[in-house]
Amino acid sequence: MRGFTPAPKPRRPLAWTIRDGGADIALTGDLDEGSDLEAVAREVSGGKVAIDLAGVGRINSFGVSRWIRFLEGVTRVRGRRVSLAGLPTAFATAAALVPNMLKGATVESLLLVYRCDDCNREEEVAVRSAKEASAERACPACRAAMIASVDREVVAGVLGG
Repeated sequence: MRGFTPAPKPRRPLAWTIRDGGADIALTGDLDEGSDLEAVAREVSGGKVAIDLAGVGRINSFGVSRWIRFLEGVTRVRGRRVSLAGLPTAFATAAALVPNMLKGATVESLLLVYRCDDCNREEEVAVRSAKEASAERACPACRAAMIASVDREVVAGVLGG
């Protein structure tokens, strides 16, 4: 079909869930100019904070800026340890381009999308190391090799090694 352009996905407003008295946070939606991360920051408490980003969709330059300010504020508390889990591919790609986007936090896992070119199947997998991300994956449907959606350099930059 020539000239076909898929319809843009509708914006998903940022939402959050706070558990364990402000030490466990889950974000969902898009990080953009409408994201109120200041409200999230006001609810953060404790010496060890875990932030789950698996539900984050798109992120634009406004979202990157808001995220950096949020993370700087959360990590500024003396002795606080911040861990990030489930970084989506879009978030990891942005972090590879913006050096201080993850400053002060430890990345526990990255969500990679693997694609099979033979049968067009996609599968999202949480990886915890660059070595794990570079391991070959066989498509569960056709057993062909699956390819990761992000370059190895991005994975190594986010997860280290």
